Amino acid sequence: VCRESTSYDPIIVKDFLKEAKLPDPRPLIYVCDLHGFVAELTDYLYKNSLMKYIEVYVVKVNPLQCPSVIGSLIDLDCSEDFIKTLLQNVRAACPIEPLVAECEKRNR
Repeated sequence: VCRESTSYDPIIVKDFLKEAKLPDPRPLIYVCDLHGFVAELTDYLYKNSLMKYIEVYVVKVNPLQCPSVIGSLIDLDCSEDFIKTLLQNVRAACPIEPLVAECEKRNR
């Protein structure tokens, strides 16, 4: 329903899905991607140790959001090893200029 419909209030649904703490956060991923809550999604997944789903989001759902995700992970003090692995898995699907801009904003 989250992926196929937009006839819902995205903020209410996002908050509901975050509070539900689903073992599989794909509905939350779809809502956040569709409505531009990428930084908040990354924060939620990172703080709940759902690193696998950060990779699923960046590699399979929306590789164009990779720079935003990397920027958020840097802000969250994520390990460089995880960020490097993420970038290696995304490869050329990640837009370079926005990625460089996100890293430069954070002096990385």
